[in-house]
Amino acid sequence: MLGESRSVLISRYTTGTKRALSRAKFLGTSDLMVLQAFILHLLCMRDVYDSKTLWTLTGVGNRIAEGMGCHRDGTTLGLGPFETELRRRIWWQLIFLEFRTAELTGSGQHGNIGNWDVRIPSNINDADMWPGMKEPPEIQERGTEMIFCLTRYELGHFWKQKLLTKEPTGDFGELWKNFRRLGSIEEKEKGIEELEQCLEHKYVRFCDPSVPVEFMAMIVTRAATNGMRLMAHHPRRYAKDEDVPESERRVLWSISTRLLEIDNLLHASKPVNRFRWHTDSYFQWQALIYIVTELKRQPLHEQVDRGWTLVGEVFENHPKFVTEVKQPVHFAVGSLCLKAWVAREETWSQRSFPMPLRTPDYIQQLRRDREERQPLSVPQSQPDRDYFGRLQNMPESQPELNIISATSQLMIDTSQPKVDLPVEAHGLQSQQELYQQQTQQTEIPPQLHFSEQDLQQPQLFWWDPIRENKQPPNPDFDFNSMWSEYAVGPTEMDWQSWDILLKDARAS
Repeated sequence: MLGESRSVLISRYTTGTKRALSRAKFLGTSDLMVLQAFILHLLCMRDVYDSKTLWTLTGVGNRIAEGMGCHRDGTTLGLGPFETELRRRIWWQLIFLEFRTAELTGSGQHGNIGNWDVRIPSNINDADMWPGMKEPPEIQERGTEMIFCLTRYELGHFWKQKLLTKEPTGDFGELWKNFRRLGSIEEKEKGIEELEQCLEHKYVRFCDPSVPVEFMAMIVTRAATNGMRLMAHHPRRYAKDEDVPESERRVLWSISTRLLEIDNLLHASKPVNRFRWHTDSYFQWQALIYIVTELKRQPLHEQVDRGWTLVGEVFENHPKFVTEVKQPVHFAVGSLCLKAWVAREETWSQRSFPMPLRTPDYIQQLRRDREERQPLSVPQSQPDRDYFGRLQNMPESQPELNIISATSQLMIDTSQPKVDLPVEAHGLQSQQELYQQQTQQTEIPPQLHFSEQDLQQPQLFWWDPIRENKQPPNPDFDFNSMWSEYAVGPTEMDWQSWDILLKDARAS
């Protein structure tokens, strides 16, 4: 609609939003509209800010909301129906965002989940509520503008009840690691089925697939419940891969294929293409890793063709999994996929009536990439594993052949796009040059450049997520070792290693 690239628009409007919030003194505000603006900013910047920054800022939003009393339901404070409903929407959006960012950062700290009593917002359209209304709006049994948000809030309410039962303080570790403590497999399955029935009865049955946001609610709901099932049956419950019973493998295969099918369905549906910025941040890596691992372990699996079809669609829908090999999780998944394809090639002739085996384009690209990037010699790790010392000792003649060099360049260097603003030829060139100088000095999103008058304001506060929160790769993770052991060697990554990679990928 605006005729400019997304990166340019984010850069421009992020600057404007920061200025407006700072001048509104949002840290000390008691205005619901200012808090709403701050939350909308956080939602829009989820794929720009790193997860640690977002988690911190979400905590700021929570403190502002608590200062307004938003952690208490409006009915207990004697507020009117309109303000009560607004405060519920604000609080639940903050809680859901904090829950997600805490999981991504691996902090596991969600505050005391028992110190608030805010009810889930009502299933109504915005037109059903107005300032000064005397009676609460009538709950609708149909699809509304709130239905997508409400399905997620129901998931949050489910976790709150489960975690209050097992962890009254709300102080618990990562959800993936602690889900096994919330009961037996049977208890988990029963709870998930109850949640599915609740979501189906209250929301999903009213969704119209022809309405994009309601179609999203249907699909995301099924993805969330199946993701919970994967957590419940995850093979990390067993000490070794060999200990996983065949019956559990069939269950895990069924759940994982279902999750990949949902992701592929979202990418195949044109009406929901506009929501990819949201859905791609929730990609089910665990399901993809399990499917590819099983394809490598059992190249003659009875559903091997179906498995490779799903994997191929995933790589087609997410081309960055192939092109962004500097991302450790992309590199590791690609290497696992290559090993699985080699196993498929070796056993192809054993099939009845074998047809010529066509190598997919993404496999060919992964192979070319590894041939081009393979180090001439893999240096031995330093005894003290000094990360920055290894960076300084790298040969400058062949930096592109070194995995550490490639990854460090990704974290340290940031491309600086050229920003061309529409200007007229009559006296506006100075503004054009000023804006270009600003974007050349900083990365997207740009750091604020305030006037002296602005800087003297005591309430002025903001951050530069790229400049201030840039972090090198984990110094305890040896990329040379990863190349020699996991890319070309016989060693297989265990789930603990995958968890480290996935956590780093979410936090980047």
